[in-house]
Amino acid sequence: MGPDWIAEDRAALATSRLLDAAGAVFAEHGVQATTMAKVAAAAGCSRATLYNHFADRRALELAFVHREALRISAEATEALSGLADPEQRATTAFEFILDRVRSDPSLLAWFSASDVGVATAISSDSEVLGAMASAFAGRLAKELPEADAVRRGRWLVRMIVSLLAMPEPDSMEERRVIADFVVPALLAAPPIPTGVAD
Repeated sequence: MGPDWIAEDRAALATSRLLDAAGAVFAEHGVQATTMAKVAAAAGCSRATLYNHFADRRALELAFVHREALRISAEATEALSGLADPEQRATTAFEFILDRVRSDPSLLAWFSASDVGVATAISSDSEVLGAMASAFAGRLAKELPEADAVRRGRWLVRMIVSLLAMPEPDSMEERRVIADFVVPALLAAPPIPTGVAD
């Protein structure tokens, strides 16, 4: 019998391929119209194999969103390298994330008129929201206490979903909204806790 890591690597590779297939189906058919049968067919496997990796469609959707959020967050970190100014870091990160989602058909599918409800429900899931918030927040405001950074990250995820679901009429207006409202709120000093004296 081979080492356990061989089996783990194979399982991780299989999961990754299944999520890639799911992404292709999301892009082609939309999120709500995606079925486990369509994903299995796209992956070239049986539905039983797909169900061995994901208990149901919701588990598949959560895994896909979680993977993509972590990937985009890591890419955003690279885009921020060399930027020291907090305002520039926040603006660059926010615009990068929006552009990255809009340029990927498997991600953009989540924000069509018929599928935005699924995106909202998934992004509100506490586990996914927490993971995305932690991933995004830590890269934007390094000097903040962790709890406050995560709170801001949760708010940031909601703002991203909002602008993807209800985009501004043009890119200039979107930049103004980001500069005037999103970045100042993200970087504002943490509120003084209630009951704390000066």
